Amino acid sequence: MKKHLSFLLALCLLLLTFSSCESGKPPVDTDAAESDSESESVSETETAPADEDIVIAKEGDALFNIVYPYDYDNTTFFEKAHVARIKNVLEDLTGDKVSVKDDYIPKNETYDSKAREILIGITAYGETEQALATVAWGDYLIAPVGNKIVITAPTVTSLDIAVERFITLLEESVTEDKSIVIPADTTVSGTALSMVNQLPASPADNEYTLTDAGDGCYVLALHEMSLQDHNSYLAQLAAAGYTQRESREILNSDNPYALYANSSYTVTAIHTAYNDTSRLIIEPLEKNAYISYENTATSKVTSPLLIQIGITPYGSEDHNGMSYVVRLSNGQFLIWDGGHNDSQYKEYQCCERLLQVMRKYAPNPNNIIIAAWVITHPHNDHIGAFEYFCNNYANSSQYRVKNLLINNPSDYQAGATTDKTADLDEKIHAYRAVIAKLEKTGTAVHKCHPGQVYRFGDAVLDILYTHDLRSGVALGASNNLSIVSRLTVEGQTILFNGDTHTDSNQVMIHMYGDDLEVDFYQAPHHSIGPTDPRYPVLASPKYSLIPLGPHKIGTWEKKDWVVPLLQFSKVFYAKFDTTVFVLPYDGSDSKVLITPNQKIQ
Repeated sequence: MKKHLSFLLALCLLLLTFSSCESGKPPVDTDAAESDSESESVSETETAPADEDIVIAKEGDALFNIVYPYDYDNTTFFEKAHVARIKNVLEDLTGDKVSVKDDYIPKNETYDSKAREILIGITAYGETEQALATVAWGDYLIAPVGNKIVITAPTVTSLDIAVERFITLLEESVTEDKSIVIPADTTVSGTALSMVNQLPASPADNEYTLTDAGDGCYVLALHEMSLQDHNSYLAQLAAAGYTQRESREILNSDNPYALYANSSYTVTAIHTAYNDTSRLIIEPLEKNAYISYENTATSKVTSPLLIQIGITPYGSEDHNGMSYVVRLSNGQFLIWDGGHNDSQYKEYQCCERLLQVMRKYAPNPNNIIIAAWVITHPHNDHIGAFEYFCNNYANSSQYRVKNLLINNPSDYQAGATTDKTADLDEKIHAYRAVIAKLEKTGTAVHKCHPGQVYRFGDAVLDILYTHDLRSGVALGASNNLSIVSRLTVEGQTILFNGDTHTDSNQVMIHMYGDDLEVDFYQAPHHSIGPTDPRYPVLASPKYSLIPLGPHKIGTWEKKDWVVPLLQFSKVFYAKFDTTVFVLPYDGSDSKVLITPNQKIQ
């Protein structure tokens, strides 16, 4: 949305003319003090009381009801929690029941603008639109508009603060006879996230969503944004003092990527042509390891290997986690996931087996360098071995991890996944603590984004998908958190899909089409799906890698996302085995070694 010339002026206009406010977002004070988004101080403004009062409750009768956004895609998880809290506070203060409803408006119908209601978040009502038009990206506002009290903010983070301020206002205004009265022109506004206020206005009157994407990172998605408008926005970034550091078409497709930075922040800009959406990913400069990432060319000392580790324990009926290792020509390693935690599943020996493999194939087993460890998503069967490594080997002189590639979601996103994975947010908090141990040893931690390209020796790693590409829409299943990356080594391409789900597959189908074609294809989610059946067809792999235990194979070979792999590619199941490919691999048995896993003594 367009921003007006003055936030204060717009706010005054809102107070003076509730029913005739222009749409658009206010400007940003770029001279304001900047601070880290995770430790922002909150600035607030309250107006003086007026002659007319707003009666929220009278002598124990609650006169206002509560309205929240209709949850058609599971994206109002926290708004509902706020509604429940305000409802409980109002009922405790008044002793009366308070009704709650969503803002769904049936076709050819209108809502009741005369009803006295408290509007939470970004509702479909005109009063919210009027109020939100005056709110900068990182701000919040509590204001009466017509017969409504609007509590709104572009982000959940800012809305949290607004709700707390409103509850305080209620508690401070209640009288002994259980009446709650506030002055008609009492408004509360403030800045919760000065970082996102550094994003320029959109050059078009776009619908937008602003999402907390975790780890101090926010994603502004501008919808119905043409490529021309996207380029105009990039020009605004440059005019605002951001310097372009790199730009490219992601995977040679029609999806431009660019990275900008100033002295405090980085902005990753991505335009997806299939849905005319621009995403601006802003994060503190000091947290973006990619901005300072440098590859050091190294000499070739050995032949590259691709290794699929069968991490299901011998004789187990459990399905595989996921563990892949690539030995580079310089003798260093790349790792994808690693499987379960050895402490919790001692018989699996996932981390120990991973280390055993690297010791076997390292030029020097006493000096193992992991150029990068990629964690596709925070599920136990993918991050467990990494956690065990950090707790037991982070300070070992035998192993060194140079880079860690992740993209963890925020608590909001973890809580809004449709499968409601048990304790996912708690798991992520514990995972961050483990990562911190590794970071102290000098490991660079990258919150990676689509369009980034990493070079490790003579190998190239393209980041094709992260959950950033689903900001502004329902995240769906937690497997949509998976990072998808493509490694090019010795002229061959390997697509690592993690546990990507149908939803994320469809994003990549639309974005990349035939450009997804690769030599090796790791079947998403162990091939148990669900996967969009068009996805493996577009990938058209010569060789398919399926991290699956042997007891599941017959069950899943009939799935429509597995059938094309069986028909058109040479399939390698993980089972109980470790499979080693010498790269470049030509399909011959002489260049692949499959050995059954044995217990590590």
